[in-house]
Amino acid sequence: MKFKIVDATEKDIEILNTIKSLTMITDSMDKQLSFEDKEKIKKNINKNIRENFESYKMIYDNTKLVGVYLLIPYLNSFMLDEFYIMTDYQHKGYGKEILKSIVENNSHLYAWSYKENEYLIKLLKEFNFNEYKIKDNLIIFMYDEIYTKLNQELRDVKFGYVDKKGNKHLEIDKEFKDIYYLQSPEELKDSKVGLSFDLVEFERNFVYKRNIKHQTYFMLYPSNDTSLSHSFLVYKVGDKYYWYEYSWLKFRGLHEYKRLEELYIDVLKKFTKLVKDGKYSKVKLYEYNKPKHGINYTKFLSNSINTRSTKVK
Repeated sequence: MKFKIVDATEKDIEILNTIKSLTMITDSMDKQLSFEDKEKIKKNINKNIRENFESYKMIYDNTKLVGVYLLIPYLNSFMLDEFYIMTDYQHKGYGKEILKSIVENNSHLYAWSYKENEYLIKLLKEFNFNEYKIKDNLIIFMYDEIYTKLNQELRDVKFGYVDKKGNKHLEIDKEFKDIYYLQSPEELKDSKVGLSFDLVEFERNFVYKRNIKHQTYFMLYPSNDTSLSHSFLVYKVGDKYYWYEYSWLKFRGLHEYKRLEELYIDVLKKFTKLVKDGKYSKVKLYEYNKPKHGINYTKFLSNSINTRSTKVK
């Protein structure tokens, strides 16, 4: 499939107006809005395009127009503000190839869609765009290269642990604390079985190789019966912090925060709910350094709680 992408010129203003009107005024909106409201929207579209047409990208297959797209600055990266494939070229692979070329050149990206735009939503999800915010009939999606590649690497890993003899356990048993073996990233990739402690070491290695700022944390809820614990990784892109979660199924995904304190509070509150009548004040949070691979849980616990305790209000 061959296509070329060129900058829009003044001669493209008319077609850009038509396309933007189609994406901004959906079929359901067309029925609900008054004539005056629609004309007002179209007037604003025309003004915006005349002022910014040079930022649009036109997609051609030979001399035939396939579609257009537009990236605008948004938060710490860009928003895919327009992505339109002409009707005759939809469902023929053009959308996938063009979106692939866009994400390959943007490690962090946002996109928006109306809920009724099933074609675009399906396409975005195929490229690992995740729902970021939902407001009324609008969904904002987020794509993150780190998150996407980590998910690809960990997609076959099952919950469980490996003991010091190399045996796999798919549930936490009575002998766990004594026979658990903290795997290296290479061993986890081979065994495809691990707990949050193992996964965090894989994640740590992944982001470290890419020179990405990161921190690893260990949470502990002390109990006379059994102590609940969990590890997770946080990395930073621009001025935002991201809690990456794969092991904890209920919250598997990427969670974005403006401040670390905000992240801590959110994670600890979620963790507290795992304990019946759990008290937020009892949860302990530790920022821990890379542990030695091959240690058991008792030594891993000691390594974690003897590092820096993080106080959260």
